Amino acid sequence: MLINIFFLCFAFLLTLKSHAESEAFGKAQNFFLESEKATKNYLRSGQGLEDLKPQKQFAQRNLSEDKSVFTNATTYRNPEAENKPSNAIKIKKAVYFSLLSQTINDASQNTPKYGLSLAVAIPVYSNLSYLNSEFQFSGDIKNAGDWGQIQFLQKEAFSIYRFNETIVELFFGMGFGYGHGSEIVSNQRFYAPWAAGLQWGKSNKIDPAFYRFELGWAGDFYFLNNNYSQGLLVNVSLGYKL
Repeated sequence: MLINIFFLCFAFLLTLKSHAESEAFGKAQNFFLESEKATKNYLRSGQGLEDLKPQKQFAQRNLSEDKSVFTNATTYRNPEAENKPSNAIKIKKAVYFSLLSQTINDASQNTPKYGLSLAVAIPVYSNLSYLNSEFQFSGDIKNAGDWGQIQFLQKEAFSIYRFNETIVELFFGMGFGYGHGSEIVSNQRFYAPWAAGLQWGKSNKIDPAFYRFELGWAGDFYFLNNNYSQGLLVNVSLGYKL
């Protein structure tokens, strides 16, 4: 202890005799600071400066290990939570095979008053989860030889009632149609079909196959004149979940 104090005083006297900007002043000042640290550490713990350095290194190593453990804990991923399905309700898509029945009321006496068609509805995938979108293609099987129609309809439906496996939806659709056969006149060859109504049936949550009924009103707007037709629409569909 006395030796450290002696060297401390001696280094201080040397710095007074040397120039302030000389290299000796810097060495003396550094020696002064290191001696002061060693003296304070000896008074506090009984150890010198050399014994203090390993403790600092050990403390720094422990601190870095604690940080790595904390980082690993915060970045830990739970596979069960990641694989858990979302609670968001999504409408499951399905393809439908349908039998369409429609009455026909228009100003022409040559057109039939009743039509029967086969149709297939293909689902449309979109980000609008509240809409059930479909592309429906249909063709006449009654009066098809002399007064046939082929049409494409885009349908949009949204749910208004759900209970257990029963779902009720409102739907509306518009599209494009083409008439063929000997009784189709030129001004009725191309037309714009539309349909609106109510559809209900069993939902496709569990069973892969299910049914659906439609009841509504449908009609055709002809492009080449102001004529149009309309009538009651009844649809029975068998669906298969994709």
